[in-house]
Amino acid sequence: MALACAQMLSPGRKRIIISLHSTDYFGSLLDIGDFGLHQNNCLPWLVTLLQKRFAAALDAIRPAYCQYILPYTQARLKWINEHWGTIDPSRLASKSTAARFEIHSLIKVLGTCLDPTQTFNRDTLWHAMEQYCRTATTPLITLNGIFSGRKTAGLLNLAANLRENLIDTAVQVECSRFLAQYYPELAAAIITALIAGLEKLP
Repeated sequence: MALACAQMLSPGRKRIIISLHSTDYFGSLLDIGDFGLHQNNCLPWLVTLLQKRFAAALDAIRPAYCQYILPYTQARLKWINEHWGTIDPSRLASKSTAARFEIHSLIKVLGTCLDPTQTFNRDTLWHAMEQYCRTATTPLITLNGIFSGRKTAGLLNLAANLRENLIDTAVQVECSRFLAQYYPELAAAIITALIAGLEKLP
């Protein structure tokens, strides 16, 4: 996929780092992280443009994505519950920060699909995920929805390192394994459009 992006791009005037990862976190086919960099303040606008541009293509594969991600996430929840004895984030805090983060991410993505009056368990999460997949307006390209990269940027002193090396900006891209495996051309097209958008900004 990275090679496809490189082949689709013409040499640009900016130096941009794209930190590309794959993920199976629920709810986004492509999540863009801003690393907390001030030069990425334009990303909300740019992500909205990408959502509109690729809406038809992503909506066409939404049913297949849901068929892929729903059973996978259900299996993950079952494993976390069996391995750690709970899926409650407050109880996971002392057991596994990774599992806690995964559950928090799921809750964040589900948003209003998750009924706060219901008992928090695998069944309520499952119903919320099903409702999320039935909501055709749910964006499949997101900003800081899974990993913003801000903690990593702080640990690496990223802003200063970019300045010292005359690099204009850096963006984190978390691509769903589903999208990367079954629709690599579409994934590459979205990432290429992201880079092209960053190139055009002042």
